Amino acid sequence: FFDYYPYGTYKDNASDSMWNTWRIVWHFKNDPDKNVTSYEHRSALQTVTNLVENALRSAFGAKTEYLTLVCLTASSQRKTELRFKDFAEQVCKDLNMNNAYPHIQVIEGGSAKHDGGDGSRRVSYDQYFFNGKYVVLFDDVRTTGHSLEQERRTMEELGAKVICAVT
Repeated sequence: FFDYYPYGTYKDNASDSMWNTWRIVWHFKNDPDKNVTSYEHRSALQTVTNLVENALRSAFGAKTEYLTLVCLTASSQRKTELRFKDFAEQVCKDLNMNNAYPHIQVIEGGSAKHDGGDGSRRVSYDQYFFNGKYVVLFDDVRTTGHSLEQERRTMEELGAKVICAVT
């Protein structure tokens, strides 16, 4: 939905559009260490929810009811909850989709890639829930696509069919 440029590389020469995109993404992530206000988060959450819902309605129409939304996990369960719980609930309610959020848990947190970590964490999946599901993957930012590809493989190992990814 947005051209997202790495902050560290472009911050000194950023356009207004780049700053606006960074703010939407940062506010959507709802990171407690970044002093995001409730208003900022809710505003970004509504913006992203509307964009995703419109894209899914356009692509699938009424067939969204056959789809399952899988949000890629953050570096910890708490960050995953702050970032994706309300988003997944709203999108799934509005589009009558299956919500995979309650069926995926970060059981051992790791360090985020954007903070210099390797992004590793241990995640638990309710394998029976995913078997036979048609999955839409969602991630807040796509850099290389590696995380999306890894999640696609995991979903398929659990018996799901990944239909598309939205970032």
